[in-house]
Amino acid sequence: MQKDIYLKLISLSNTSKYIISLFLEVDGKKYPKDEYLTVLKELVKEAKNYIQNHDIETVKSVNNDLEKITNYLQYKYSRASEKALIIYSSGDKIWEVFKTPVPLRSSLIIRETPYLRPLIHANSLQKRIAIILIDRSKANFYLAEYDTLNLLNSITNDVPQKVKAAGYKGYAGKKVERHIEDHLQKHFKNVYEEILKFCNKNKCEHVILGGEKRNIDDFTNYIPSIWQSKIINKINISPEADFKEVQNKVFEAINNFFTERETKLIEKIKHEARSKGLGVYGIEAVFDAITHKQISTLAVKQNFSLPGKKCQNCNWLSVNVDTCQLCGNPMKQCQDIIEEAINESLIQNADVYVISFDSTSISEIEGIGALLRFHL
Repeated sequence: MQKDIYLKLISLSNTSKYIISLFLEVDGKKYPKDEYLTVLKELVKEAKNYIQNHDIETVKSVNNDLEKITNYLQYKYSRASEKALIIYSSGDKIWEVFKTPVPLRSSLIIRETPYLRPLIHANSLQKRIAIILIDRSKANFYLAEYDTLNLLNSITNDVPQKVKAAGYKGYAGKKVERHIEDHLQKHFKNVYEEILKFCNKNKCEHVILGGEKRNIDDFTNYIPSIWQSKIINKINISPEADFKEVQNKVFEAINNFFTERETKLIEKIKHEARSKGLGVYGIEAVFDAITHKQISTLAVKQNFSLPGKKCQNCNWLSVNVDTCQLCGNPMKQCQDIIEEAINESLIQNADVYVISFDSTSISEIEGIGALLRFHL
């Protein structure tokens, strides 16, 4: 599970003085050769300048990690179709490499805990989605992953369109309809069986159905309710449509799905907060909920960062308070208190959503909000 990866990184960082979080854009279209290594070189140079005022042991350890990362990218890394690379490194305790089709801004961050927001963001967008375009005799199977779409399979079943009503021994009109219906049922059942195989093979979490409304409605009747919940959108398009038209419709549907999911979450947070239910928003309210371990779901604006302070004894968070209000210990300065809130929420087993599609709605709740497990 993705959450297990986040918790593993947070847990391992507790035994290290620092952790390096590298996000490197390696898109082959932007960098047809190895130009991304030049970007890496500049990031490493900046990191060495940043760390040089620390103690000798930390400087030596960080430089060793930077050399390890550089050697990996120069001599061991082989680029495929990914657009970004994410690396977490800290001595011999932490070494994790993630390849993602989601483009990320190149950056290198050195801090006491892993910078997880870009990884969470990338993981939420690189879901594999099955696209099934269906009519009364044919079905095309596409696989969408972030901004790529590929036609992987196509099946055709023999379903008669018209049968003469007056045939051998005078078939009645109703028998003609049953004859066609029997073939249509076999076709739809066959398509459903292929969807199961397709989704299992390609590890698809969601499905988009395409075709005429009548065909989609009829076909949906053959899908069990547990699978109907995987259908995130339906589009009106023929299996015979050209690839460009399919591509445009599919990515519009996917974009709408992500936007609507974020909007619904934020609206639920606002509704719960305003009715004094299980919801809060704004920095102070969310930090208070984290303190009391109430967080069930955290929503954070994608690029929302803020310096702040954290108690090293009890993990209490604040924007500008110097002394912990819980234990009285002095607070330690943090580069990004919002990232600390994300990590603390993950430790509490909360779901974390990085809001990137509906920036307007998340801005209306001060860039951060949460659903709660319980009232105090």
